[in-house]
Amino acid sequence: LASTAKSFLNKPIKLIDKKFYLPFLMLAFALLFCPTSAFAGEIEYKPLPPAKDASIELMAGQMIILGFRGDNAEANPILNQIQKLQLGGIILFDRDMNPLIGTRNVTSKQQLKKLVASLHKHSEYPLFVGVDQEGGKVARLKEKKGFLPLPSAREMGKSSPQKTLLLA
Repeated sequence: LASTAKSFLNKPIKLIDKKFYLPFLMLAFALLFCPTSAFAGEIEYKPLPPAKDASIELMAGQMIILGFRGDNAEANPILNQIQKLQLGGIILFDRDMNPLIGTRNVTSKQQLKKLVASLHKHSEYPLFVGVDQEGGKVARLKEKKGFLPLPSAREMGKSSPQKTLLLA
């Protein structure tokens, strides 16, 4: 396969190409919110069954990632959806597209930790939690809310791989 890809692209295959730094960085950032790091030992998850043994409902639910309104999970309809649909994940935003609503999910670093912990506690299976954090202008985790600033993907692409990895 590698030789086919090499001849098709007519250039050597690099292990990590510059255009893949941002996805790697985003994955590393997502792992910050993954239960295997932040919540290890605190939450007991039911292991996902092998695909051949899983129900169609579970498999479908695990492919769904939903967003929701609110900076607190308690009494939020999303908890019912996590349990009823056996959701695979949640995506968080800092503000709502409706200007009358304002804040959506993220108000501070401490609030975000509590929100993510609560979401995990209500999920029977490991829950993927994502944030639309691209850096630069698209920054949901803002410095004024207690998060580290993240440069844009363009700025990271101009930098060396070592400097980009330090940001992760």
